[in-house]
Amino acid sequence: GLVKNEYYLISNIEGHESHITCIIKLNNDVICSCSTDQFIKIWNIENGEFKEVNSFKSHENNVICLNKIQDDMFCSGSDDNKIKIWKLSKK
Repeated sequence: GLVKNEYYLISNIEGHESHITCIIKLNNDVICSCSTDQFIKIWNIENGEFKEVNSFKSHENNVICLNKIQDDMFCSGSDDNKIKIWKLSKK
């Protein structure tokens, strides 16, 4: 017979001040989110919990989409009619 998969909440991530418009997985440890608050946020998973490790506002309007280019690079699109390319720096 058909097996029914059950999903349950494992984490509740808060940090944006307005509507979240996109979330992407950048690599095994990092996700990125964007919002109509004009911020892009970088989240790192540590011990099963997501921690905000970076937050930046570069667009002049709502950030509406993100797309992974490679494991350390992504692009963002905004209602300011701009696409921006981002590369994570190694520290």
